[in-house]
Amino acid sequence: MRIIDAGEVASSLAWPALVERLAETFRRGVESPPRHHHAMQRRDGEATLLLMPAWEQDGYIGVKMVNVFPRTLRMACRRSPASTCSARATMGSRWPVSTAAS
Repeated sequence: MRIIDAGEVASSLAWPALVERLAETFRRGVESPPRHHHAMQRRDGEATLLLMPAWEQDGYIGVKMVNVFPRTLRMACRRSPASTCSARATMGSRWPVSTAAS
């Protein structure tokens, strides 16, 4: 798996094409059910796992997963780790997972 940083993403994207593709996607519609919210009881306090699926009828599938740990948020971190996984809706072939701070 190749990991790229924010600078490489910014310099690699064709921004006008990306903006148009996003606009087209939202015009056609995206299925996005309410996020799944799971409380995790831990010794250091409650944490939360959020799962946010979305998909196009004939396009792509995506899931964002966010781990929220209040203890970490109170410390210097201030962000919750997030991962996304994408797949083609036609055959279900997955793309690599990307990870970032949410």
